[in-house]
Amino acid sequence: MLLSLVLLLTACSSDVDNTPLQDVQTGDDVIVISGGRPSLGAATRTVTPPALPGICQADRMKIWVYYKDKYAWGDPSDLTYKENMELTVSNTNRATNGSVDRWAKQKYTYTSDAATGNHFAMPALAYTSTDAAKFEVSTGSNYTLMSLQLTAAALAASPMVTPELFFGRTKFTHPVNPSGSYFDNGKWLDEGRNYYYQYGLSSRTYTDVPISGHLYRIVSQINVNMTDVPTEVVDHLELYMTNVPKQLGLYGTHGNVYGSDDIGRFYPVTAVTTISGCIDSNTLVATTNDFTGDEAHMSLFLLPSEVGGELTLRVHYKPGAVKDNMGNDVLQRDYVIQPGKSALMTGDDADVYSVSDASLRSGSDLYVYNSTNHKFYSYANVRVNINGKYENVAAEEQDVDINLEVEPGYEREHSITIK
Repeated sequence: MLLSLVLLLTACSSDVDNTPLQDVQTGDDVIVISGGRPSLGAATRTVTPPALPGICQADRMKIWVYYKDKYAWGDPSDLTYKENMELTVSNTNRATNGSVDRWAKQKYTYTSDAATGNHFAMPALAYTSTDAAKFEVSTGSNYTLMSLQLTAAALAASPMVTPELFFGRTKFTHPVNPSGSYFDNGKWLDEGRNYYYQYGLSSRTYTDVPISGHLYRIVSQINVNMTDVPTEVVDHLELYMTNVPKQLGLYGTHGNVYGSDDIGRFYPVTAVTTISGCIDSNTLVATTNDFTGDEAHMSLFLLPSEVGGELTLRVHYKPGAVKDNMGNDVLQRDYVIQPGKSALMTGDDADVYSVSDASLRSGSDLYVYNSTNHKFYSYANVRVNINGKYENVAAEEQDVDINLEVEPGYEREHSITIK
């Protein structure tokens, strides 16, 4: 029996333009939502925009504004919630290289106090209109406590569906550097905030200042693809998972890369680390009765989680098609998907992510699937494809070989419908 587990890994930055604000003159006035990933420069640890096409279907975006009006900087927790902005995402390609990234424009007016200055942090989330009712965001008492939870309606759905979400940080883009002004970008990477200060004795109002930034996918995806499904006996298939994550911190180090100075640079979120952040049951996450070409495809998104979960395939048989030893009808049977070999992220792909549980690491590598406990782990913008013949997946004992493939894009075969 041979079951091939293919891992498609991506690592993305929430801000691909690190140019100081005072040096930006024109053009940097959009917020881009990417379906792909940027390339990583190993020597310089720089990030450049995605070179490959990616798929993003988000049509809505929300930006939360956190604010502190003191000259002296204390801690990110000093930033408190001020307001939010909802905007429409364009469905028109911005790039000319075949990319299907989407983008949005937003402007903001604020007054810089000459005596105190202004600190802002502006995290942003992109999603589809159809997914808007599946999650809710809590602003918390300060910037570091912002979080996302799946709604009761989403958790009660059968199958339960995690929405595809894109998240990142945004900032003000000043077309020109006003005389006597100071725009501090020094804390952008490690705290996700910017400081704006107008020298002089009087305050100054900045009207319709463009906002820029780059958002990337913060969910993982698991696809189960089977061939040679015996449609004469199989009625429909279901996929179950334990410990499905139901919440996410929207400030954190899940995407920490290249040292403590880059807190959350790629994916500035906090992954689930405890069972309390997961659904306390074996949860139905996908189902299908479409066996076109004797194939079956099931797919699900997951919020980032260090808890890990087991996958089970439940086969529902047609009445009278399968009998037990006593001649009784067998209506369903469960097959735990347990590849016999672990799969890990390595190199720069693993280096992107920060985990709090040391058992998730094997040296400098990260477990995506651990054959010791049969758990799959969820990392932002990482996709796992489980491909094989039906008889190899729906087997009492699995003799499984795992192929690990790392590619710079999440977009390949991303057209699978989630049912």
